[in-house]
Amino acid sequence: MRRLFGAALLSCVLASPVSAQLGLADSLYNASMSALERGDSVRYRDMMERAATAMPEGHMNRPFVQYQAARADALTGHIAESVMWLGRTFHEGIEGLMVWYATRDSAFAQVLRSSEYRPLSTEIDHLALKVMPLAGPLLLLEGAGGNSLVSIGPDGTFLVDAGYVPGGPAIGRVLADRKWPLPAWIVLTHAHEDHTGGVPALSEHAHVLAHPEAIAQLKKPQEFIEGVDAPAKPFAGAIEPVPQERTIPFNGDTIVILPMPAHSGGDLLVWFPTSRVLHTGDNFLPGANPFLELGGIRDIEAYLANMGTFLDRLDPATRIVPGHGSVRTLAELRAIYRKTADCVDFVRRNKAAGTSLDDIKAQGAQMGIGAGWIERAYRRVGVRE
Repeated sequence: MRRLFGAALLSCVLASPVSAQLGLADSLYNASMSALERGDSVRYRDMMERAATAMPEGHMNRPFVQYQAARADALTGHIAESVMWLGRTFHEGIEGLMVWYATRDSAFAQVLRSSEYRPLSTEIDHLALKVMPLAGPLLLLEGAGGNSLVSIGPDGTFLVDAGYVPGGPAIGRVLADRKWPLPAWIVLTHAHEDHTGGVPALSEHAHVLAHPEAIAQLKKPQEFIEGVDAPAKPFAGAIEPVPQERTIPFNGDTIVILPMPAHSGGDLLVWFPTSRVLHTGDNFLPGANPFLELGGIRDIEAYLANMGTFLDRLDPATRIVPGHGSVRTLAELRAIYRKTADCVDFVRRNKAAGTSLDDIKAQGAQMGIGAGWIERAYRRVGVRE
């Protein structure tokens, strides 16, 4: 089971009053995983429940730790407690449908058969999404997994991201209740399950688009945690690749779909210039550094240059729909972009000066830059003359 949770919690430069809580949650989480490896199930469960309790309310990683607490209870035979944590994950709504992974996780076999789980299962099956008008024909759908965006108008329905498996039917109910057609187009910002699982329930008449790398990823199982995968997607072979910028006239706008690999290696930005709305997928996560993991960035300098050029194309009033969380302003996206560029420059300058990786980490710790982030940046940055 992976233990790099702490690196994923900390943004590049921490200035948040919740940083102490995050540090405590990180420490408890790692202690729990160490106990599991030693076979100490009592300490494993206790530490994981304490980690979930320590996670700040509203933090994007909170549902993941709550899921792990539910798993710890399931593995130690505490059925009611496991259902309680799954219920918290679902009802808090940060990424409630993460509980879907329990259906893929053998640890929950007894939980899923229990009477305690049935009411929660019914709620999941009847999930109602929050629908928020944005601008012109655009509406934000919250609750399917990642944020979904729909354009409704004379040309039909255009959808950005389809959520988890149960999110697809939930989006379908939103459309059916308003007598809107199923999507003519579905754009997937990247391959992760919380953005793609709902496609089969919505794609009967749709052209489905994704980055070529996302298509390749969807053709294989994708690991959630060790031993728990989202399955390969049979529909992946029918997806149309978007290897370069593409425009689609639709409902009075000229929608721009732009490859911008960063979060996953197969990311698309979806821009509605007339409505002044940008869906970034998980390239922007409010409250955290959007390029934190650096997993999909092969050339940091090229990425920052490309992203900077793109941001300069946007109207200052553009509203930003991130992959998760509330709608933000372009100024907020620019601020985190600049913070990321500053962090990259810090690593680059020290690397060029011959500073050892350990010393860069030590300096970074004084600035609140996570050691894991520095390691990934160090491997990818070039040294300028």
